[in-house]
Order: sequence, then structure tokens, then C-alpha cells
Amino acid sequence: MRVIHVCLTMFFGAGLVHASAMAATINVPANQPTIQAGINAAVNGDEVVIAPGTYFEVINFNGKNITVRSSGGPDVTTIDGSGYGTSVVTCNSGELPDAVLEGLTITGGSAVNGGGMYIEDSWTTIRNCTFLNNAGSNGGGAVFTESY
Repeated sequence: MRVIHVCLTMFFGAGLVHASAMAATINVPANQPTIQAGINAAVNGDEVVIAPGTYFEVINFNGKNITVRSSGGPDVTTIDGSGYGTSVVTCNSGELPDAVLEGLTITGGSAVNGGGMYIEDSWTTIRNCTFLNNAGSNGGGAVFTESY
């Protein structure tokens, strides 16, 4: 078993979006039943906080500059993309460094590029995440970044 633990901040572009003073916290599953539902309900500057547990889903930031993080860290909070046949986390809509993925284990991803996480033309910040048992048939089993 190969474990990749990542604490990475990617800054490939200029210009930051500053969080609003009115940022909301959306708790999963207390306020929204899934992580993706929390992301869908969020606006720039909001924080989606995930309770400990395993969540069988894949997520996409959809261009939102939000924080998606666990409340208990990667040892107790997992996003498992098993069965979906795609990247577990996707950021491909111009997210800036204010888009943060933090404190999660990402597992079960299987994609051509970036089984765990696929980043294209985005500048997502990744903190304290563990990428475990993901596969990328062309590259980047853990994280694949691409910019045009």
C-alpha cells in the first residue's frame, strides 16, 4: 500500500479573491446531506466543514473559491470515490488560491489523469490531505495539474 501525504499550496497565477466578512459555514451532514450539496450551496468565501466519517462521492468545486475541510482531520474524514470511475476531487473552472481543500483523506479515485484530484487551469490550495489508493492511467494517481 502506497500512501502519499500532501501539504501543498499551488500559486500559478496572480490575483486573489478575498473572503467576504459575511462568509457562511455549511456543515456536512448537519446543514447539507453531502459534500457536493454543501459546495453547491456555498458562495465565494464560504467554508464547507465535513464531520468525521466516510463519504462515498466525488466532488467538484465548480469555480467556487471556498474552503472544503474536515472538522477532525484526514485520519477520521475520508472522501471515497470508489465506483465512480473518475477523479475524487475536481477543480477545473478557474478556482484561485482561496479555493482550499484541507484535512481529508482522498481515496478510491480512478481516472486518466488525477485519480485523487484533477486540477486544470486552477490554483487550488491543498493542506494536510492524504491521497491513498488512487490511480491515474496516464498520470497523476494522487494529483494531476494541467494548465493551458
